[in-house]
Amino acid sequence: MAARLDAGVELGTSPRVLVWQTSALPRRSGWLERLTAEADRLESGLVSPTLLYEDGSIYFDGTRPELGTRGAACLRVGFAGHALEADRTLPVSAGAAEIALIDRALLGAAGGFSGHLLGDAYTHLDLARRLRQACGQVWCAATISFWMLEDPHPEDPTSLIRITRAVDAALIARRNQEGVLP
Repeated sequence: MAARLDAGVELGTSPRVLVWQTSALPRRSGWLERLTAEADRLESGLVSPTLLYEDGSIYFDGTRPELGTRGAACLRVGFAGHALEADRTLPVSAGAAEIALIDRALLGAAGGFSGHLLGDAYTHLDLARRLRQACGQVWCAATISFWMLEDPHPEDPTSLIRITRAVDAALIARRNQEGVLP
């Protein structure tokens, strides 16, 4: 997927790139205008909305994911949505893999989406690290929220996918130990 996103970015000319997977559905109209306004107000970088499950519990709020844990998008996954600081946009460890608005120039300076991982499962973590190295920031706008409608990481029966995810998780963990990740 990261390579396909990079190919799409090369064809576009807008100052920002919107990555949006079909598993995320806006909760209210006007979300793109609000997300763009937040990006205009913030430092150059990436901004994601919060993601809530259909029951209103948190799927993504920008807190660090647990590597190797299938389906755990953030440390507060499953907490009630009212636990969010709903009126704030905060710097976070990584943007949502499912939806993000990214400054095109900064994305180019960071080397695009592909990075140095074997698979796509942790691309959002690697991208956040590289955006910071390129002097950007990663944000989560709690005032904008989406529904998370399906499991984005269904159990994959192929051993190659499981091995790829394990290697990528080990690469990220090692970079974290070396102080490369936030």
